[in-house]
Amino acid sequence: MKRYSYEEFYSDTLKLARQLEDKKFDAIVFAARGGSFLAAALAYKLNIRTMYAINCTGYSGTQKNSCTVLSKMPNIDENHKNLLFIDEIVDSGETLELILNAFKQDFKNHSVYSVALFQRPTSKISADMFLHNSDKWIEFFWEDFEK
Repeated sequence: MKRYSYEEFYSDTLKLARQLEDKKFDAIVFAARGGSFLAAALAYKLNIRTMYAINCTGYSGTQKNSCTVLSKMPNIDENHKNLLFIDEIVDSGETLELILNAFKQDFKNHSVYSVALFQRPTSKISADMFLHNSDKWIEFFWEDFEK
């Protein structure tokens, strides 16, 4: 298991923001709850004021669910064509694949660029940008709030 600290998160957020600053995004879409901390931090750094949450559940604690459940897609403004999708980790790739397929179906005229802090080498799909490749279980500092 790897403990991911606030200090690492802060540094990684700045790295991602630097790598994303030349791209133009109209809004952020994030996977709640895991992507919410990174989404808020990048929204501030990139000065993106519009955010949409997608509720999806792939895990119960450390146990993977038999399937990833995606709730209703948000009602995204038609003017928000260039979207930044954020999650903390691409684990199996099921959540990212499910969300990208939903966007292709429901928002055909939108482009989606995906970002994650961590990517599993065994994932069936990769984020467009990620910082760390890890096969270890990641314990994020914000999970302390669950205890």
